[in-house]
Amino acid sequence: MNTQTLTLTLPRPHAAQARVIREAGRFNVVDCGRRFGKTTLGIDRAADPDVLPYPVAWFSPTYKMMAEVWREAVRIFTPITARRNAQERRLEFITGGLLEFWSLDNPDVARGRKYRRAIVDEAAMVSLLLDTFQHVIRPALADYRGDAWFLSTPKGMNDFKTMFDWGQDPAMSEWRSWQMPTSANPFIHPDEIEAMRQELPARTFNQEVLAVFTENEDAVFRGVRNCLAASPAGPERGRWYVMGVDWAQSHDFTALVVMDVQARQVVEVDRFNQIGWDVQRGRLAAMAARWGVAAIVAEQNSMGGPNIEALQREGLPVYAFQTTNQ
Repeated sequence: MNTQTLTLTLPRPHAAQARVIREAGRFNVVDCGRRFGKTTLGIDRAADPDVLPYPVAWFSPTYKMMAEVWREAVRIFTPITARRNAQERRLEFITGGLLEFWSLDNPDVARGRKYRRAIVDEAAMVSLLLDTFQHVIRPALADYRGDAWFLSTPKGMNDFKTMFDWGQDPAMSEWRSWQMPTSANPFIHPDEIEAMRQELPARTFNQEVLAVFTENEDAVFRGVRNCLAASPAGPERGRWYVMGVDWAQSHDFTALVVMDVQARQVVEVDRFNQIGWDVQRGRLAAMAARWGVAAIVAEQNSMGGPNIEALQREGLPVYAFQTTNQ
């Protein structure tokens, strides 16, 4: 039998990239500074031998961004490419798998597909990222019980931040997230980072280099979190905690706030949108359990009523209030 060994030439992952690969879960969110090597990491994940026999999808926020990665992928995957369709941006491999590229200018074009892995490059720049994940990407992973990678430099407190928080939440067991500054890339000289620290505005440096999530410049109120008193990492013996809930789903944000009654102090805040009611209730229940809250005061307006009833059926101490103009 005639066999042939073909080799793909890929950059060796640096230590921080290797750590992310080693610790990966099913849904992975890599929040990283500029020049960390997020696109290189994404191509490495597309070339993973475990997924090469299967269909893999690469998503970019715009056609231009997608086209740039497409050119690099064509070069790297040439040794194993059986067919290439430049018009449809699809590489078919001799392994039986394929790699398809999509622009999320119109995410619906990828509906009806099935993938073993989805890679979303510059995820923070994707408009309605959570909606795209829930309605397009997540269903496409069902057939193969596939996984996903969301790679990006942060851009405000948006959907990418929500996904990052999921990766830090023990209750979201399938999610993992990492915060990797530019300095984690050993090929960027420290002098360059120090020069950017001196030349760039602090907010820009924090976001673009340190990969810190910062509030949007156009926010009505900025620096609010910096004004909060230092909060305990978890419940303290003898304290009484309560939670307030303001529901939303699409354009506005659901907000969960836990307060220490005796200290009259906020101890934890969570806010999110573009996710289903069942997931929202799950996050609420996990947060309530974490703090052992004595009462949950939830808005009854609009969809609040059915959510409150569902939580009460689960035995949570939920009390409804009706918001009025008065």
